[in-house]
Amino acid sequence: MTLLVALAVVLSCCLRVNVASCLPVISIDENKERSVAICISQISGEIQSVSGQVNGRQVKHEVVGATQPDGCYAEESGVHVQQTPQGGVSVDRTMRCQSNYWHHENKLIIRVKDVFTPSPSTVSVTWQVTVESTEMKFWTTAIDTSIVWNNYSNSLFWTGGPLNEMPLNESYNPLDPIKLPTKSSNYFRYGGGKTDIRDPQVVVSPSMAIPVATRINPQDDTGVSILFSPEDSPVYSLLNSYSFGSNFEMAVFNYSRQYHRLGNMSTAVVFTQDIIIHEGCWRAPLAWMTEKYIEYFRPDQRVDTYSLDGAGAYADYNGFQLDSDKFDNMDFTVNWDATFPYPYHGMWLPYSPFYSSPWLTCFPHHLQNGTSQPCINLTYSNVDSYYQTLRSAGFHSLAYANLFEYGFNIVELNATLDCPPNATNQTKITCDSNHFLRQNFSSAILRDRKTNKMIYGGDGVSIIMDPGTDVYQTHILNMAKTIITKTSCEGIAIDRQDWIGYVNPHRDDGRTWFATPDTDGSVSQAMIFSWKETMSVLAALMHKAGRAIFINDHTYRLDMMQNVDGFYDEFGDNNAKMMATSLLSIGGKPAIAWNHDTTTDLDEFLQRHLFWGVYPTVPFPTNDHSINPSSSVDVFFEDYGPLFAALRGKRWVLDVHAVALTNNSAQANVYQTKNSFVVAVVFGQESESEVEILLKIKEIQAKPKRLAALYPGSRDQHELGRATYSNGALTIIVKLSRGCALLLIEPI
Repeated sequence: MTLLVALAVVLSCCLRVNVASCLPVISIDENKERSVAICISQISGEIQSVSGQVNGRQVKHEVVGATQPDGCYAEESGVHVQQTPQGGVSVDRTMRCQSNYWHHENKLIIRVKDVFTPSPSTVSVTWQVTVESTEMKFWTTAIDTSIVWNNYSNSLFWTGGPLNEMPLNESYNPLDPIKLPTKSSNYFRYGGGKTDIRDPQVVVSPSMAIPVATRINPQDDTGVSILFSPEDSPVYSLLNSYSFGSNFEMAVFNYSRQYHRLGNMSTAVVFTQDIIIHEGCWRAPLAWMTEKYIEYFRPDQRVDTYSLDGAGAYADYNGFQLDSDKFDNMDFTVNWDATFPYPYHGMWLPYSPFYSSPWLTCFPHHLQNGTSQPCINLTYSNVDSYYQTLRSAGFHSLAYANLFEYGFNIVELNATLDCPPNATNQTKITCDSNHFLRQNFSSAILRDRKTNKMIYGGDGVSIIMDPGTDVYQTHILNMAKTIITKTSCEGIAIDRQDWIGYVNPHRDDGRTWFATPDTDGSVSQAMIFSWKETMSVLAALMHKAGRAIFINDHTYRLDMMQNVDGFYDEFGDNNAKMMATSLLSIGGKPAIAWNHDTTTDLDEFLQRHLFWGVYPTVPFPTNDHSINPSSSVDVFFEDYGPLFAALRGKRWVLDVHAVALTNNSAQANVYQTKNSFVVAVVFGQESESEVEILLKIKEIQAKPKRLAALYPGSRDQHELGRATYSNGALTIIVKLSRGCALLLIEPI
């Protein structure tokens, strides 16, 4: 019998238990308008109910909820439940664990402590989980937080990421909650991408970018959410949610954290989540998360991200003449520098005493006439002149950075290098990068856990490094210091976070135990920890200098984003990944999506960007593996440029039911900028149709001072007069052009 089936059996019994046999934990806001309460069984220590109040409506759900390490079971005598001085409840379980996927022994002992505490400031019940083992050996198992819901038939499910691969269109909104499927393996992997350390080459989707699991009851407009703290760092985690029962009247939310080290006096594993009651809208849990963990959603306040908020390019721009007006019309704002002004990968900008100006680079440097230059010598002045020339045209630059990939034609450390004293061009670069590796940070090489061989990067000639090692972290900081002191670029954009799913079998982070059915387990360094540790010191340096850090996310985990100021997503033109990046940017971080040469259906393509609040990559000369200019394509980006410009400085409006269309004739999202609220209306079912929009925004308490619309192909703001305010809602009737309108609303 599986854990979840066992819980379902327990549920049918627990629902008949008298409420007097459970201990309540209650959190109420100061105005007594909102509350949440859970009831803990004094016998089993499991959550028996979740209840509360929101907007005068009472909510109660019968459940069974507990922390249940996989394969582990507690006898009744091993459960101790008691009240805490803070008005909470503490549950201690001593459990025995059977052989499973992660280990091959029986009766291993584990102690699980669940502490439920009222948190009035956030109107939540905070649920802290502590897991440790007294076994005198290292081992691991999945640490599962499970809630089984009763009476779920009419409820919907939502989580903070793409629920499937379907694109936004006139009849489907990926933000809408869904009916849970009935299969028992409906996984939402935290981060998506290459995150499973068992096989990090496997790209998985859908993903969960913001760790939230939400039950919504449309009938009474209520919801319950479990919100998992980004201050925790699971090595790997996933949410499994599905419905079951004879009439699918039950459902499971099972959040599993895996590969955490237990036993042998290892540090206790601690995780935190909160339970809240709210209105039946997905915006409510997002609002709670952005308020509670604001530092994960906002850019660093020392960085001027407002100036970097706009459309982008990834171009080999080396100072050639630009049609500035044309690109300004497209809302082009920032170029991620693809001149590759370095000798090899992993040396973003050479630094002394190992390099001096000039240095040799043999990357193909693209010219506007379609040709490319061979190897050339560059200086710091050359590189900075590119940035200054672009700034003089009104645009900005981000230097290329990479925390994982290093070198050119790297070979094993014991291999003989053919390096004549007078080596030139690519031979010199091959020899220099191999020698530099061997002399400075060979201990930082990330090796395959099965073969112990080097792991080669996306270009096939560089290798993957562990950025958390002291020697390589010092190298990263030296390059960042050189960028700060030798160039005037506005920041860096860090490439290739898809290596975060790997582990380093030759280092020990003190937290990870890598075990599978074909291994006995071993200490390891998870790259998620190396990345976060390195980002902390890198951000301290960059932000002190007022320089931004953008990332090419690849891996979509909120817990990664504390030191990130913006996104340039190389796969952002994929529907699911655009949504994931968009959700990570809801608090005001700029987000740009790649364009792998999409040149057709551009109205639909650009309207999708508007809906998500993600800027496009524009057709820019010498763009690298991205869209390049053409007269038939450029006009579309100029048509939509004023609409994207109006989004500058945006944050999502997360008031519940903030925007709706009364007849589902289009799709809409709403943002707040410095001066106004902005409503993106897209995918109108008829190109020139009228739509009625209903806005419920706390800061709009009357008919607005000004109401205007922007349309594709027009730079004029069209004043609108058809608006009424009644019963807390603003109703606007607006005509669409090409199925689209961008509303600008200035409240009184």
